Amino acid sequence: MKSKQYIYNFEQQTNYLCSANRQVMYYKIISLFCISGFVVLTACNNHPEKSTAAQHKIQTTAISVDTSDNADADTVLTLDKDNQEAVYKPAVISGFKTAYNQSFNFSFELPNQWRAIDESTIGDGYYVFTGKKFTDIRIYGERITPDNERVLAEVDSTVFNKIETFIFNDGIKGLKLSGRQYRMFVKDAGKIRVSLYIKARKRWLDQNEVYLEHIAHSIKPIRTTKK
Repeated sequence: MKSKQYIYNFEQQTNYLCSANRQVMYYKIISLFCISGFVVLTACNNHPEKSTAAQHKIQTTAISVDTSDNADADTVLTLDKDNQEAVYKPAVISGFKTAYNQSFNFSFELPNQWRAIDESTIGDGYYVFTGKKFTDIRIYGERITPDNERVLAEVDSTVFNKIETFIFNDGIKGLKLSGRQYRMFVKDAGKIRVSLYIKARKRWLDQNEVYLEHIAHSIKPIRTTKK
């Protein structure tokens, strides 16, 4: 992904994650939310009461692996045998597994039923496959440079109508962007920016919001790096 390109095309999906030579086409811009001067803050203490509440909510909510909407059309996707699947380890919360991206030094948790597949050319992240064609979930990293560090995101307000602060499990503050059929989470940690992008049907998003937020909350560096 080129360092200055943060305008996302939400109507024409590409078949690969951010690559060095990818051009990001943009949806018709009516107005832009420009967020600049975003300062990464790290909390000194964890919040066990919040984690406990989140864990209880996850454990008492059923994952919507299947949905009755257009069931015939939503067959399980066929994956290219040459695509690389993430290496997983069990997560602390039952029913989840942890995936790792060594190239951009981040890990994240996802439900055991879902799969993280690398279809990129530079190993910057994964598609998260839920088994449904109408879900487009991507998580990817990129290096923060002087050119992009002051402008976190520029998004079409007809797609994302809400932008709010999002606190990750390690205390770092990032952003959550929401729209009728879209979610996006952005985290800056050290020299790396990690983005989680979701496009799906509104009903599916509503049914799986707790799991999508858990994936986002769990994003963290694999190893400590110098700032």
